[in-house]
Amino acid sequence: MPHQTETPDPNERIADAQKAAAGMKGFPGIVLNPASATENVQSGLDTIAKFSSIIEPLEVFNSFANGIGKVIALIFTLYVTDLYV
Repeated sequence: MPHQTETPDPNERIADAQKAAAGMKGFPGIVLNPASATENVQSGLDTIAKFSSIIEPLEVFNSFANGIGKVIALIFTLYVTDLYV
């Protein structure tokens, strides 16, 4: 006897999709209107500029912290190898 698959009710699938979409939130600052596309682009660029100004100091800190980490690792390696020599 062949295996029969149940065909889902289209109305039920639509209702499930509507429930799922009801909980979704859009991106802040983005309007889904083609007439305001240039405003959306500028808003996106402003957001990128804000994050860039935040990321720059973090990159400097990360570079500094990595340098310190390498020095500490070197000191630790020299200390440990000195113990076993």
